[in-house]
Amino acid sequence: MNVHTERKLINGAHSIGLGAIAAGCRYFAGYPITPQTELLEYMSQALPQSGGVFQQLNDEISSIMACFGASAAGARAMTASVGPGLTLMIDGIANAAGAELPMVIGVLTRAHVGVSSGLLPAQSDIRMLKGGGNGDYHIPILVPASCQEAAELTFDAFYLAEKYLTPVFVAIDGVMANMMETVSFDPSSRLQNDTLPYRPTLKEQSDCSVMISSYFTPDIDTYTCFRLQEKYQKMKEQESRFEGYMLEDADYIIVAFGVMARIAKQVVQLARDNGIKLGLFRPITIFPFPEKQLYEFAKKARGILVTEMNFGQILIDVKLAVSGICPISFYGHPAEPIIPTTLLEQVKNLAAKGKTDV
Repeated sequence: MNVHTERKLINGAHSIGLGAIAAGCRYFAGYPITPQTELLEYMSQALPQSGGVFQQLNDEISSIMACFGASAAGARAMTASVGPGLTLMIDGIANAAGAELPMVIGVLTRAHVGVSSGLLPAQSDIRMLKGGGNGDYHIPILVPASCQEAAELTFDAFYLAEKYLTPVFVAIDGVMANMMETVSFDPSSRLQNDTLPYRPTLKEQSDCSVMISSYFTPDIDTYTCFRLQEKYQKMKEQESRFEGYMLEDADYIIVAFGVMARIAKQVVQLARDNGIKLGLFRPITIFPFPEKQLYEFAKKARGILVTEMNFGQILIDVKLAVSGICPISFYGHPAEPIIPTTLLEQVKNLAAKGKTDV
């Protein structure tokens, strides 16, 4: 039986590794940090068995720059970290975006401001992922809501990375990183790589000197900036993804991503049991954010509740998408998932306010 199609009980971190190897990842460089260490350990064992190279390097700066070099040489490359490690990678990530080098970066988040000894889960790094480095650049951000989806979206991330010649983030929180679920992954059901742009391999480059950099001479620098923006606009038009749940007749909408979307889906059922027509809008891509799709549903809604394991990091995206056509509330905290009954009370408050506003 194919190693990728066999049903397995694995956690979210391992699911990312499963999807990466199925997509043809053949180089992984990283440095251990909880909860990303689970992915590091998985890749250290599974990648060499698939003919790839695994390297544990001295720090996150070395890891991202090693991926920069591997990608420049034609390898499908990946690294991963959590918030403090990602801050060290920002320079390499921004330069990879400028150099248009495809790679995938796993993000496994926990609650912290700066370096923290706390290991509680959170969704607190989204704003950093949406452009932490210098310049006008964007990086696709995929946010799975299950271990199955973590494998599938990581596979897709390699396709998107090469289609648009860009780094791509796959972000899960600490709950999903350690949560065990059954995963049955068939790569043939995902996006195919047969139309990807040609990229030379290291062997093909061996007889010539190759330099890839995000540095451009002044005469082409402005042109490059405009060309990159055209690419990001194409991403917005073609790559926005979302899941809608019971939105067709919804008077109210709850917006959530990742593990919070799983809880929000339960809240939808609880709200409807209480006579409130609630629907779930789940962004699967945070960049590009599915703003046009949310706007269409918001036009029919009487109110929106955004919930996150942070203090409102996609709230800005929701407000921009909705453009003031209906009220928006927020409820979140920085560590541990919010329980359904607490969210239900927030929904009831939103519905009660909606009745008084009529």
